[in-house]
Amino acid sequence: MANPFAVVFFVALFPQFIDPAAPVLPPLLRLGITYIVVDRVILLIWG
Repeated sequence: MANPFAVVFFVALFPQFIDPAAPVLPPLLRLGITYIVVDRVILLIWG
């Protein structure tokens, strides 16, 4: 990630939705894929 603001966004947002007692990878992948899909839709609409 070249944008440092995106890193700050992920570090601030994702831990709120991840259960520390459960495995981390499945919810992290689900949140990451959701972010990518929403971002692509917004950029396509904007473009």
